[in-house]
Parts: sequence; structure tokens; C-alpha cells
Amino acid sequence: LRRAGHEVGPDAELLPEDAPEMRAELDLRGQRILSELRLLFPGARCVEAVSLTCAYQLNDVRRSSRSSPPASVGQQHTWSVGDLFRIIEERKDKFKIVDYAITQASLEHVFNQFATQDQDAGTDASA
Repeated sequence: LRRAGHEVGPDAELLPEDAPEMRAELDLRGQRILSELRLLFPGARCVEAVSLTCAYQLNDVRRSSRSSPPASVGQQHTWSVGDLFRIIEERKDKFKIVDYAITQASLEHVFNQFATQDQDAGTDASA
């Protein structure tokens, strides 16, 4: 983003990441991306947002109303890695995504999620 009133070109002043206008724009983009992801992955959530990078956790079940679904089990369909890359590539320009990666959750991440759930359940039970 560039400061309002400045010309666009190689010498135009770019906004720093922590400028209020930049933060507002990044927050808006993040919300639009998350909304789009939730249409495809109802349980999608942002698990980390640092600087210009956001990490999203996606469920592996898609809604059955999407076109050209893969082999299904009942009303649920699983995503292939190729499906995920296709979905993101189709939306890169729309959401101004420069770079992305798709990874599986690490064992450490899964363990930490279980530990957090157990802590939350213990807190709820004692309340």
C-alpha cells in the first residue's frame, strides 16, 4: 500500500507494516480470506497471524454441494492436496496472496491441541 495522495511508481512511498492504514488493510484481507475459506471448510480458523503471514487450520471434510467432488462417503468428501493447491491458485489474485504453503499438522501441534482441550475441560469442570 502507498500513502494517500502519493503518486504510484518506483519512487512512491510505501507504508510500513505497522502503519494504521496497513494494519487495517491487512485485517480486512485476512477476514475476507477467512470468510472464503469457511465457505469451503466450515471449521476453518486463523491459528497464527504474524506480520504479513497468516496460518489457517482447515478441516478435511468439504460440503457436498461443491462442483466436481471426489469419491464420497455418504454426504462428506475428503480433499486431496491437489484440490487445495487448485483452490488457492484460483483465488491468489483475488486475495492478493503472494506466497503460500500447505502442510499437515505436526505431532507436536496435535499434542498441544489435545493438551489445551484437556486444560479447557478441566477448567470447565471445576467452575
